[in-house]
Amino acid sequence: MRPTVKKILKKYVQIIPLVTLISGILAYMLNYFVYPDVPDDLFKTFGAAFIFTTTFTLFLVPAFHILDYYFPLRNIFEVIIHIVIQSGVLIGCYILAFYVNDHLFQIGKEMTGQDWFYNFTFTMLIAMFVIITFYIQMFINRMREADEKTLQAELSALRAQVNPHFLFNSLNSIASLVKTNPDQAEQVTEDLAELFRYSLQSSKKHEVTIGEEIGSVKTYFSIEKTRFGENIQLNVDAMPGVEVYKIPALILQPLVENSVKHGYQQTGGPFYIKLNVKNENGTIRIEVADSGPGFGTLDPEVIFSRGNGLSNIRDRLRLHYGNRAVIRPDGNCVIITVPTD
Repeated sequence: MRPTVKKILKKYVQIIPLVTLISGILAYMLNYFVYPDVPDDLFKTFGAAFIFTTTFTLFLVPAFHILDYYFPLRNIFEVIIHIVIQSGVLIGCYILAFYVNDHLFQIGKEMTGQDWFYNFTFTMLIAMFVIITFYIQMFINRMREADEKTLQAELSALRAQVNPHFLFNSLNSIASLVKTNPDQAEQVTEDLAELFRYSLQSSKKHEVTIGEEIGSVKTYFSIEKTRFGENIQLNVDAMPGVEVYKIPALILQPLVENSVKHGYQQTGGPFYIKLNVKNENGTIRIEVADSGPGFGTLDPEVIFSRGNGLSNIRDRLRLHYGNRAVIRPDGNCVIITVPTD
């Protein structure tokens, strides 16, 4: 069991007494109205409620979070998987809890067919209420986390673009071109405005097309090329048709920025960046490689912890796709794979 699941399970175990109390009261009321002439055993009623509550909590909570990790409900297939597996867990929990209750309180011998129906229906309703509560909480948390990550990515991109060094160099390039090449100065100004516009607009959406992301990369690189001239080159190779697929906003541009900032600064000479995007059997593969020294043999976790934007991209991909997306540094290349559905 994953440590995060243990932590979550510990949290939910704390609510067992409350759920037991509620279930016990409801069960007592149900018995009272169905069999008003038969005195109820409070100890037996609340003892059975405790066993049912504990059993369902110990099995349903880990099953819920494990399913959410591997199948984060992004299509109908994953919804069906959740329904089928959770239904099986529900029935298994009921059988186990009833067996324990029967062993302790011998309740099975006293139950008629109608009793079985009432007991099973009541237990399933309580369990379904708990499961629905879990899913509602998951969706609320996921929406909140996605909004926070999107905002963080937007602010990080803006800080990287508006920092005095970048802005000074961009404006200095414009100023030097105003007299010598007014047309190019105008183009750089338009590119700078377009870059800011894209960063602001993309913050309003969770997804953008790969074509939009590539356009942003080209705009950014056009400004940098004004500064570095022919010393720096970008080659974009996108498989035909791949531009229409959607990915989280502000994913590609930070990768190219890393190459320019870290790779080019360490080479000083001619520098080449290649952005390759292709569709491989229902998976989008994105590669950003450069002619710099790369990451060497550093451990991936060390690379992600260096504050170069890769950890933010990894977290956002994980939120968006679950474990179906991967970002992997490999030498002088960063590779991202995401599903197309």
